[in-house]
Amino acid sequence: MIVQFKEIIHTIKKGAFAPVYFLYGEELYYIQKIIQTAEHFIRETNNESNLFILDGKKNKLNDALLQLQEAGMFSSFKLVIFRDAHQLKDFQGTSKDKENSIPALLKFLQQPMPEHHLILAFEDPDKKPDERKSFIKEIIQHPNVVAFKSEKVKDYKVKDWIKQYVLDLGRMIDDRAAFQLAENIGNDLMRIEKEIEKILLNIPPKAEITEAHVNQFTFVNREYNIYELQKALAERNVLKANLIIKYFGENKTDFPMERIIPSLHSYFSKVLKYHLLENKEDNFVKEQLELPHPFFVKEYKTAATNFPRVKAKQVLYLLSEYDQKSKKINNHSLENLQLLQELVWKILH
Repeated sequence: MIVQFKEIIHTIKKGAFAPVYFLYGEELYYIQKIIQTAEHFIRETNNESNLFILDGKKNKLNDALLQLQEAGMFSSFKLVIFRDAHQLKDFQGTSKDKENSIPALLKFLQQPMPEHHLILAFEDPDKKPDERKSFIKEIIQHPNVVAFKSEKVKDYKVKDWIKQYVLDLGRMIDDRAAFQLAENIGNDLMRIEKEIEKILLNIPPKAEITEAHVNQFTFVNREYNIYELQKALAERNVLKANLIIKYFGENKTDFPMERIIPSLHSYFSKVLKYHLLENKEDNFVKEQLELPHPFFVKEYKTAATNFPRVKAKQVLYLLSEYDQKSKKINNHSLENLQLLQELVWKILH
């Protein structure tokens, strides 16, 4: 049965494990957090001798099932964590011994051994189990299975995710700080978590995280980041825009095209939406454009002046075109830096 992430974490922390966990989906962050929480529980309860980590690269599904049938040492509790389960041919439908392993798993589900638990973690989004297959449906829907499909956080929801994450830690973060982290990291949740941890280690225990803290304690470059690129484009500052994209090209791991283009598309969609608003009062604009603070309205007014309605539409078409080119569609030679340079030139001219 499908269960929500927070409910899974809550029950594992209490030691109320399900017989089998079936973890798959696009977002590895949640899958790895569930595994970390389970391992932490084992360490806290001194049951490490009954924790077994298997790997789809080295082990078979039958290895896990055999382990589950054996009694635990010094305790009736046992946890088998099967990492990289996407490597198993059983779930791909190509295993010669599928007739043995999958039925054996289903048999375990029907009569699980008390206090013996299995976590199956599919950690490659491109090789996740095919939910259309009947045996996969049977596993996911089984009452002794906790199934979790890990979904990516949409770019426009990242700021809210950050605020909720910090709140769950018992801390606070202001809108502008959350906005800056979201704009410059995108939906890389693991990286966001690390940057927030870094900030919290460096500020007083009850202090709210501010934009100044983000600038001071994280990797975010004050001059060269996606927010500053948006601002440079809004102001038609050709020199600054080109310096920023040159920095992006030199640090392409931190600034991949798949994050830059959607951010710019979101930005210019809001510029176009601003043109369509009859009421241009700051607070109304803030609400309609979902801005973190009225302070940002001024920037959108500047962008709207420099990018009239027709030009804003042209920019959105350009961004869609270059999104395709970045995926090697209608482009077989230009690298990302060259694409960015060409794109920015066309936006500004």
